[in-house]
Amino acid sequence: MHIVLNFLRKKSEPKLLLTSRGFSGTIYLLSFLSNLKNSVVAWKCPHDSKYFPNGITIFGKADIGEECYIADEEETINNPLSDIFSRMVKKKSSSDLYCIGHWFNLHDLDVKYGYRYLKKNNIKIVNLVRHPVDRTHSNWYGLQSAFSENMPEDHKAGFIGTIKSHKEWLDDFLKKHNISLSNTKDITFIGACLNLFACGIDASYKKYLHLKIESLNSERRVSILEKIIDGKFIIDGNDIEKNETIRNSHVAKFHQSFQAGNNQINNIPVNTHEKFSSWLPWQQELYKLCVIKSKLNQHYKQHEYELYI
Repeated sequence: MHIVLNFLRKKSEPKLLLTSRGFSGTIYLLSFLSNLKNSVVAWKCPHDSKYFPNGITIFGKADIGEECYIADEEETINNPLSDIFSRMVKKKSSSDLYCIGHWFNLHDLDVKYGYRYLKKNNIKIVNLVRHPVDRTHSNWYGLQSAFSENMPEDHKAGFIGTIKSHKEWLDDFLKKHNISLSNTKDITFIGACLNLFACGIDASYKKYLHLKIESLNSERRVSILEKIIDGKFIIDGNDIEKNETIRNSHVAKFHQSFQAGNNQINNIPVNTHEKFSSWLPWQQELYKLCVIKSKLNQHYKQHEYELYI
């Protein structure tokens, strides 16, 4: 099966930048784009994620296509986006898509560059959104893993700083439930919940496109490309199926590895409701507080999530 996209070609190259506060949705879409025949994709993983080989991608170097562009660690700090995209164009000219993912969150991107700069340089933005319960649950496991694998000190400092920034209301909550910040399992859940405030900030930028990762089926991905890509693009249905199979197997392996290390292999919550139900009462209450205080319930109305508040 081949899906062909046709529309008028514009003068400048189509450039896409994916932002998010998570990893799984980003890598899912990036891996799909990197396997398209006429695309150049740049990505990087979180530093503290040791479940992804070489800090590059969920697939590892052996599975990265020759056209995939591997970003230099300091590149986004020292070079403007227009220059980075120019390097990608120089590496492979006349491609149908040039994409960068997982380098920025939407707030930092807008503060550093601004909407006018992005529009002037024909850089299209897609901010990936995930259900807050799934986001929190995934982030919680990721933080526990990072702490167990000796999280870098600067990351720990940033993590503790986030908790302190909510001290005014969080202290009362912790005293009420007799929760100690010396407990790694508890403090990582708190940090995962507080990440929802950052998601709320990103969601407040209405001038950019916000996309649910739950909607990233084949039809939706093609729809996104139709809005972004100029020219003719061929998507192989076999590549779509391969991407979904590989992603699912790697995600399963990640959770199994982490759970095995904690002797909790059985009864792993799978869907959103199971995850929320598996939390302790104080965790559910904290989640609800964060959703409301961050105004995420207002910002996410368009996505029609059941937020459990």
